[in-house]
Amino acid sequence: MKNAKVIFTAWILTACILGGCSSDTQAKKEENAPSTNINTTTTNNEDKYTEYRDQFYAFKENFDPSPQFKLISPDDYIAAGTVSFPDSVTIDKEKTDALTSEVPTKYDLLYKSEKSNMIVKVNFIYMDGAEFKEDSEFITINTISQARNENVIEKYHDLERPMIDEYFLRYKNKLIVINFVEQVEYQSEAQYQKKTTSYVEEQLKFYELFEQELKKSF
Repeated sequence: MKNAKVIFTAWILTACILGGCSSDTQAKKEENAPSTNINTTTTNNEDKYTEYRDQFYAFKENFDPSPQFKLISPDDYIAAGTVSFPDSVTIDKEKTDALTSEVPTKYDLLYKSEKSNMIVKVNFIYMDGAEFKEDSEFITINTISQARNENVIEKYHDLERPMIDEYFLRYKNKLIVINFVEQVEYQSEAQYQKKTTSYVEEQLKFYELFEQELKKSF
């Protein structure tokens, strides 16, 4: 009986040792196995960017703000621009706004008003990986005009400035900036106010049509 206990105990120890070795070997195998996370992440990012690029071209093809506005960008290929940051930029370790040397983040389209000399520039900026509280939001409107003097000292109130309104919005992690630009000669307050009214009416009409197509294409 004593021998049986010894044999049984030896068998348990052997099983534990072998079991431990098996677990250790499996752990080492898993530790040394090549990770697929990096490749999967890269593939997902490429897929997202391709989707964004295709959506941009679909928007370009489908968005028709005529008869009020006319597309003046090329019909086929759109050159996606990248910007190199000056050396004084220290808040970003990257030296360009491109994702890589081959992958730009920004596409833009230009339109001309058929009623005035207004130019509209729509900038689509890819922001993959950015995290926000809301899926989409209209951020703000930035304005420059000769009528906006609240933050200009009085002796510079007559300084000539173009009319510029910039709409900032984010739609599904794409930053969109719409620039409405028009050169207007200031002749009188009444004339300038009348022009400002028509200028705002034009941009509001453009944005109404723009947002409708944005929801369809992206």
